[in-house]
Amino acid sequence: MKATGPGEECCIIQRCGSRTKPFLTSGRLTTSSSTSLNSAASAAFGSVNNKGAKAMLRGSAYQLWIRFLVIAIVMTMATVSAANPPLAVWFMPAGQSPDTNDLFTKPEEWAKTRSLISAFVFSPGQVQPAPAGHDSLLADLSAVDAFRVLKTWGMKIALGVPALKEWDCTGRQTAAIAIAEMKTVYNRGGTVQYLGMDEPLISALGLNKPICHLDINEAAAIVAKFARTISADPTVRASGTIPEIIDTEAYPSLTVEQIKSWIDALLGSGFKPAAFDLDVNVNYVNIHRELKSRLSNDLQNLQKFLRKKDIPFGIIIWSGYDPLRSDKAYYEHAMDWVRIIHDAIGRPDRVIFASWVTRCSLTESCRGPKLKCSRADPAYCNKMSVPLNLPENGQNAFSHTRLVIDGTKLLMEH
Repeated sequence: MKATGPGEECCIIQRCGSRTKPFLTSGRLTTSSSTSLNSAASAAFGSVNNKGAKAMLRGSAYQLWIRFLVIAIVMTMATVSAANPPLAVWFMPAGQSPDTNDLFTKPEEWAKTRSLISAFVFSPGQVQPAPAGHDSLLADLSAVDAFRVLKTWGMKIALGVPALKEWDCTGRQTAAIAIAEMKTVYNRGGTVQYLGMDEPLISALGLNKPICHLDINEAAAIVAKFARTISADPTVRASGTIPEIIDTEAYPSLTVEQIKSWIDALLGSGFKPAAFDLDVNVNYVNIHRELKSRLSNDLQNLQKFLRKKDIPFGIIIWSGYDPLRSDKAYYEHAMDWVRIIHDAIGRPDRVIFASWVTRCSLTESCRGPKLKCSRADPAYCNKMSVPLNLPENGQNAFSHTRLVIDGTKLLMEH
């Protein structure tokens, strides 16, 4: 809550002798020759002849000044805090990065990054049984007791879940799938604090695949029912933690006006998302001049709207390019995106450092539906392994953890 506005005085203090004491006005520490309190005290002093009484009054005036000063400082800090809320930082490593397990077995190697992160995000592929012929990411995570380790660190767990998808336009299957993912975490010693819905409006409107043809209000009702089903599930309630549900939507596939209408429809259906995260197709925006020119205004517009709705605004930080040949390319693209965000809106409420980018060959073509790898490429070529997670420092380390540190530092700058 804003304590003071421009030009509003927090407090005024008296001049003592020849020294001018500071006073706070409009949240800034300044000096003033104002004698408002001094005049009041002088009037009181002038009516009293007893020196002891005068001293007492002077002491009372000084105490009053101290109280005003303390109140002003507290109010100013509250104003600054309201204007610059803490930045929530979430981390979603590339699903097939070969050093993902090292994050849990070598915590000392990313201690600084861990101090910045409040939640660790798992994709559906990491908390579901692997299809035949595919690596079991869940088995790898279970082998290092990942979910229990996060709990001991006090780091919250977020799961990416379907809520309304092209393969379930009614939302009848998605809640069961999400609950099954949560049970996977429960059974391995973890707690689920957040669920991130994977772009339900895109699916509802049939923008990816023209299968579902729902209007916004119909889609909002389905999502609201999904949320109620999760909250009412006996297993979820028995865990002791009802997860907060966050909506993620795509831009510029959806316009800001569509997103606004969507949020209003969700609220009208009785569901308020715990946050709204924007997944920007950075490459697409970069190559379309008209989109690039309006991006800043769109981000500002959406930020202002969500603040009025009291919904935290998050943005996914990623390279915007997929596939890529190197971690360095990923890092540089992602940092460029961070700079764009910072220049447009300063600091969002939340950022999600996430990757699902495939690593292509250093020598073969990096285009086309079927990527080829050579013997010179690492074993994790043609997998979602960009970027590697460690080490978190070093000029030649373009890791995901270093990106979290550098990107967060930039966003925290005024």
